[in-house]
Amino acid sequence: MPRIVSTEFRRAAEARESGDVFLEFIRISHDALSDDIRCVNDIVDFMYAGELYAGCPFSLSLLTDTDQPPRAKITVQNVDRRIGEAIQAIDDAPNLEILVMSSADFDLSVKPRTPIGTPTVEYAARFLRLENVEVDAMTVSADIASWDFTQEPWPAIRATKGRLPGLFR
Repeated sequence: MPRIVSTEFRRAAEARESGDVFLEFIRISHDALSDDIRCVNDIVDFMYAGELYAGCPFSLSLLTDTDQPPRAKITVQNVDRRIGEAIQAIDDAPNLEILVMSSADFDLSVKPRTPIGTPTVEYAARFLRLENVEVDAMTVSADIASWDFTQEPWPAIRATKGRLPGLFR
């Protein structure tokens, strides 16, 4: 299924050069975290949807779009070690959300950067998990995985004796 993006985003992505930058916003969440970890791939903090995204350089590959379950890789600079320590304290896979927006939708003359109107989310990937997390003094790297629907039983609800005792007399 093709992704629908705005004409401006497509022109900027296909242009040889552009004055706008694509900003990648990530949110790492888990029940064990006191607050979500929010980062933007820039050196300056950004406000979006009333929440502060800390400027933190990271490397992110966008999800694959093949017949296999979506996969990607992320590497975040472990600048002050809070991200690495928080993720290491979690026993199971934390959740991840990725949003891509244009810098043209933000006022770049103030700190933290604030939106001009309502920014357009050009690419969104939600309901992802971080797997195979590796933390060292410099970086936090992980595989990004989505739910593998091919591993789901079919039918999802089975007619068992415990669920439908009236069928098994």
